[in-house]
Amino acid sequence: MAARDTTNTGVHYGLMGSTTVLVGASQTMTFTLSNHGCIFIVNDVTVGRFGIFAASYDSATITELHDPAGAFEVTDTGSVWAVFKSASSQVISIKNRTVGSLNIIVAVLGRVASATAPA
Repeated sequence: MAARDTTNTGVHYGLMGSTTVLVGASQTMTFTLSNHGCIFIVNDVTVGRFGIFAASYDSATITELHDPAGAFEVTDTGSVWAVFKSASSQVISIKNRTVGSLNIIVAVLGRVASATAPA
């Protein structure tokens, strides 16, 4: 399966694509699942950091599976990337809580219904 970026926002499903999205400081992008769970990768290509996460519809908690550089938080706090959601929601938010604009790629193992550009 080839990588797909049907929303043109840097959110890919299938294999990791090469389209990046610039997320400014304090900006948030989201993607909405069309099923009840997924595993996803957030790759900050500007500074070379990435994290792997799991999320399900039922839980407000996103599980951080791998974050070797400590570049992510799974709540909307701190001064690093924030990856978070609400319970009974399919919307996953990725917020740049750093001081600069950074390019990311998001790869999702699961079905994506929609995605929003950073705002």
